[in-house]
Amino acid sequence: MRRWKLFYVLSGIIVSGLLVNSFLSKENASVFQTSVLPVIKGIADQNPLAPPDLSIENIELKKVSDPTFDSNYYKYKASVVVRNTGGNLVDSNVTLHGDFAQKYVYVKNVDKGFSLPSGKSYAIDNYDITFDGNYNGGEIPVTIEVQDKVDTNLVNNTFKVEIFELPPKLNPVKISDIPEDGKVVLNVNSKNLTYRDDDFLLYTRNSTLNDEKVIYSESKGNDGMYSFYAINPSKSYFKNGFGSEKVDNSGEYPVTADYAYVKAVDPKTGYYAVSDIVKLAPSKEINRAEFAKIFVDEIGIEPSTYADSYYSDVLSDDWFFPYVQTLYDIGLLNTDVREYEPNQAMTRGEVLKMVLTYFDADLAVQDDTVHFKDVDEGNDIYPYAESLLVAGKAEAIRGELNPELPATKDFLIYLINEYRKSN
Repeated sequence: MRRWKLFYVLSGIIVSGLLVNSFLSKENASVFQTSVLPVIKGIADQNPLAPPDLSIENIELKKVSDPTFDSNYYKYKASVVVRNTGGNLVDSNVTLHGDFAQKYVYVKNVDKGFSLPSGKSYAIDNYDITFDGNYNGGEIPVTIEVQDKVDTNLVNNTFKVEIFELPPKLNPVKISDIPEDGKVVLNVNSKNLTYRDDDFLLYTRNSTLNDEKVIYSESKGNDGMYSFYAINPSKSYFKNGFGSEKVDNSGEYPVTADYAYVKAVDPKTGYYAVSDIVKLAPSKEINRAEFAKIFVDEIGIEPSTYADSYYSDVLSDDWFFPYVQTLYDIGLLNTDVREYEPNQAMTRGEVLKMVLTYFDADLAVQDDTVHFKDVDEGNDIYPYAESLLVAGKAEAIRGELNPELPATKDFLIYLINEYRKSN
């Protein structure tokens, strides 16, 4: 409006001047030229026509495809909303482009190029955006520019689109050791050469996450099996109160915190890959007395009140007596021996056998099953191990069952929960 008002004012002055000038002498005309025209020029100088100013107000992404074997990229269609906060833009050459990986395109909405009146917005649809499938997240700058010689004032013409995709791209987290000082050593050593020159950061926190959806996992370390939990991740978890420190890319990270994850950041692009977030519960090995109590409590069985003990090493005043007696009463214990050995470590094979026996699991064996490498047909728990695989309940156990190693409390609870789902 300001532009048209100025036009009307100037037009009125010029027309009036011309009418007056036609009746003036040459001398008076000279006076007009030296007095009126500078005024007109001054008004024009004080009220210049505003140059066009294209800014990107928002970008909305719609994912088209995930990475494939042939094309390791996330692909999106973007709707780019631009607004002209300056003067009118008419028939101009306008381009849209992103970072090094994005297309460079000319934008047209009229036959001769791109036009957008002052104060108006326009949505540029179906602009292609791709993102490196080796990474989980990053920011992609998208820029709109006027390429011809139009006087422009482009201020907010770059908009950064945030990308975040799961699952985590770094190798699954493992626990390689729990030294005597109590630090858990995480292993996230990635074999992907993409991350070789990236900056690695370790993120930790002690305050509780909203982690109802956790996935039991385990690793074989230097002297036993370690239980931990992978949190079913979301974008908010990775931005929720973690402190970070720069580490090397050796893949071995001692941690004392309750939660941790690792991020690899490309220093050139800012793209980053993350590992799982892990909840580092104490990996406590259990003996046979502890097993009895945890089993009875987790299943929800009323402890026995029977006064006499079947086993010579389980006395009626022992804290674990009612729990061992309960296992005896429901037929889970070996009655061929008269010693329970409460202080002996409970093995993973024994735990598996008792849980499947209690839930009356079908001891199915299939020839085409991917077998545990360390449990052959001569092992007395072979049918139980095979049944675990056939039932699809061994996802957290990676290739080897390690039946002779001590069991942890978390391993026992994991098996109970898996078979409780089926009953």
